[in-house]
Amino acid sequence: MSEVDRQYLPPVYWSELAFTRAAALLALARYGEAEAATREGLTSACRASSTRNGLFMLGRIALSAGQVEEAARHFEAGALHPYRGQGGDGLLAWGDCLERLGQRERARESWRLVGERDPQSEAARKAASRLGEMAEQAGRVTSG
Repeated sequence: MSEVDRQYLPPVYWSELAFTRAAALLALARYGEAEAATREGLTSACRASSTRNGLFMLGRIALSAGQVEEAARHFEAGALHPYRGQGGDGLLAWGDCLERLGQRERARESWRLVGERDPQSEAARKAASRLGEMAEQAGRVTSG
């Protein structure tokens, strides 16, 4: 990714190049470099969706690095961003992060948002599954 010359891309997509580099670095567990690439992308973001995606990427990086509370802050910033279309993967990850923090009701709300904002996505199917599992668990607790 470092070999790609962004001058050959329209400036509106420069942030996506940085985010793609960040995703590759995240996969290599090079968290500091992934965060730097994401922040670079955020500085060149022209589209509202790009800014929101960058916030979700910061959440993924922090979560992978074991910084769960910091991850939750980034995910929440992404979820509250004015651009509300799609983004199901980020919302799903936010819910998973909240569940790790023991905030089950907030996790449930995050997963519900996935279906509302990105209903055709794989993330929506996963969120529905998680919500179904929570409902099953709640049913077992009340009946048992």
